[in-house]
Amino acid sequence: MRIGCVIPTRNAGDRFGELLLALQKQSAAPACVYVIDSGSSDNTAALAKQQGATVWSILPENFRHGATRQEAAQHLLAHWQVDALLFCTQDIAFQDNKALASLQEMLKQQERLGVVYGRQLPTANADPIAVHARYFNYPENSRVASSQDITFLGIRAAFCSNSFALYKKEAFLEAGGFSANVILGEDMELAARMLKRGWSVGYAADAVVCHSHSYSLLPYFRRAFDTGVFHAQSSWLLRELGSPQGEGVRFVLSEMKFLWKQKAYRWLGKSWLYTFGKFLGYHLGKRYRFLPRWVVLRCTAHPLFWK
Repeated sequence: MRIGCVIPTRNAGDRFGELLLALQKQSAAPACVYVIDSGSSDNTAALAKQQGATVWSILPENFRHGATRQEAAQHLLAHWQVDALLFCTQDIAFQDNKALASLQEMLKQQERLGVVYGRQLPTANADPIAVHARYFNYPENSRVASSQDITFLGIRAAFCSNSFALYKKEAFLEAGGFSANVILGEDMELAARMLKRGWSVGYAADAVVCHSHSYSLLPYFRRAFDTGVFHAQSSWLLRELGSPQGEGVRFVLSEMKFLWKQKAYRWLGKSWLYTFGKFLGYHLGKRYRFLPRWVVLRCTAHPLFWK
């Protein structure tokens, strides 16, 4: 299976070279790497070129989570014969040289598996809330979800992460690729369309990378706001897969239990504060059409999306 890799970047820093080198050392190394750089002011583009990647530069204001990845995929497919498309973010770190092979093996084993994503573990400096989020969303056991599992899993049936995900080219093209008009969640939206077309979504727990973010209140609020916008703009997701509210309650209860067991007592108050911020941000985002433009721009984490 020949793999083409797409990585969006902006000021990725010196460690980006380590990621590209680690990709080359994977036992199932990509045949090609496309880097879409959004106006980096550091040496990101130079590092990519040094490692043999194809670099495509765009203006920061032209970046869109879905549209930019889709355009990069089209460029790659026009110039390379590949069987699968790997999408990564610039800040993942491989733990061994078998992670990509694990994704590839799972994708090859099942004919109607459209996409498989890997496990993300917290980085060494992650705070307790970020640690819990990774263990909650990326458990120890692999799974495959089909449209028949929507009744049981709800919206989680379409969960997917473009931080480290491998798409079968046939499924990617049949489902129409990434949507151009989503503020975020392009991976989940495409996975949901794959489910509707009879493809399955896989999770490979043995394909491990390190990737996490320790946010403060405002970034949590803004990400939740943009998630609300995403659900408002892609309302069919909630109609056909179900509301995320039940999953949200399960997450909060799990976080409380985790912090208590870890004796991270001082984080319990922050957890409640962050939960309130995310709740407020999400419900404001779902009602963004009723908000003044200046309010939306203050709430979003992606102001350039609205330009």
